[in-house]
Amino acid sequence: MMAIAAAYYYRAMKLRPSPWLLLPLVTAPLIYLLIEIGICGGIGNFIGTYRIYASLQQKLDYTVHYEKGPWFRYLLDFLAIAPVVFVVAIIGFFARSEESIRHGRKLALIYFAGGILLFGQMPIVNVRLVLFIDMFLRLGAVAAIAHFATQSGEKWSRRVFYLAIVLLVVADAWQFYAIFVMGNVYSPITFLLLRAEGFYDVQPQ
Repeated sequence: MMAIAAAYYYRAMKLRPSPWLLLPLVTAPLIYLLIEIGICGGIGNFIGTYRIYASLQQKLDYTVHYEKGPWFRYLLDFLAIAPVVFVVAIIGFFARSEESIRHGRKLALIYFAGGILLFGQMPIVNVRLVLFIDMFLRLGAVAAIAHFATQSGEKWSRRVFYLAIVLLVVADAWQFYAIFVMGNVYSPITFLLLRAEGFYDVQPQ
């Protein structure tokens, strides 16, 4: 995912070839891997720990019933948590925009789509694992707002932009309250999110 984003940025910004460009891309995941191996007490323990973790996810009743599913289940989760932001972001990912916005939007789309596809292959499917890509979804929403603001004319563009931002924040705050306070959701699995939205009127066993 990072490699694809780096390749796009390298091509879009027309950077000169340099080994220093690859250094952060290689160093960051290597440091993370070394820390994890050190915590586990060796590479053998590291691999063994992950195998045990993956195998347990096939046996635990809660995981089997509520944390399994196809990769696009994450899209449904994000739609349930922030429906307005999700719809606006989809528009923003494909709306016409200036070159400076377009490059940032494409990078956000790469990270968002890459995170969905990558984490959709993990032993469990829970939106808590991919909360880091929520900010890229919101970048898409901002791109959509910027697009609509520019269409409203120079006089109104700034007002439309800030008003739309406020509306998204209010909608997000209400959605958070409806799901996690009124809906009493602690673990944001798909079933509980949809139940909080009123699609189910039953309690998980």
